[in-house]
Amino acid sequence: MAVAALTDKLDGVLARKYKQMTEWGKILDPLADKIGVITVVFVLLYLDVIPVWFVAAVLARDVLILAGGLYFKAKRGVVLASNEAGKWAVGIISLTLFLLVVGVQSIVTSILLVASTILLSVSLGLYFKRFVDVIQTGKVR
Repeated sequence: MAVAALTDKLDGVLARKYKQMTEWGKILDPLADKIGVITVVFVLLYLDVIPVWFVAAVLARDVLILAGGLYFKAKRGVVLASNEAGKWAVGIISLTLFLLVVGVQSIVTSILLVASTILLSVSLGLYFKRFVDVIQTGKVR
């Protein structure tokens, strides 16, 4: 998990530095993040390490964002980039999941679960605002 997170971060930094960002990269990078997070979340749910409400929050946000992204790609031919809150949410979720995988279950992981859920909500709200803005103005910002 740590190697995946670090190489994902390095990939993003290098892509921006060398201006190697592509439409496919904008799609595949967040999709890979979502698949990785959801896989670990379901394993931890199966092991009864995380609560169902957290799994539902992660899954609902990702499904809604994926559906919106597919809509914009199909109807408008654009890919909306990830927002900063979403990146922070995935980072905090990754830290939380890592701690839970290695066996840390404490008040810290409980706080991180709540913080992750708040960031997921903020991120979803920002995506929704951007979706509405693009639909109303026709401009991607």
